Amino acid sequence: MRHTARELSGCLAMGYVDVVEQRWVALHEEESVPSTEHLRQAAGDLFRGNRVAPINGVFEQAPGAQGPAPRELLMVFDSLVHVLQRSPDDPDRVLVAVFRSSANLGVALIKTRAALEALTASEA
Repeated sequence: MRHTARELSGCLAMGYVDVVEQRWVALHEEESVPSTEHLRQAAGDLFRGNRVAPINGVFEQAPGAQGPAPRELLMVFDSLVHVLQRSPDDPDRVLVAVFRSSANLGVALIKTRAALEALTASEA
């Protein structure tokens, strides 16, 4: 996790969350990020929360939908960008990466996807 976070330009923190147990499986912070515990809880709520099921139902019925739930979420704030990606092998695990707001969003998505692939490959 540490090596992967250091490879991502502008990445301040990266963690792997078990959203069912609401716990960090792994967490590495290059710089202190406010409220990592809130981020852990938010990952669970965003991917498994009670309010998410009705929203997922709407998207399941949309043309071209390929799955029952979002695979990744991108949240942009004034000072930080959060990328949350669900593991394709275990939908109860979510990779969370926090970047400076100046980070290139396309690069952040591509690099975080690669990090998730490497992480899930190492678990197999």
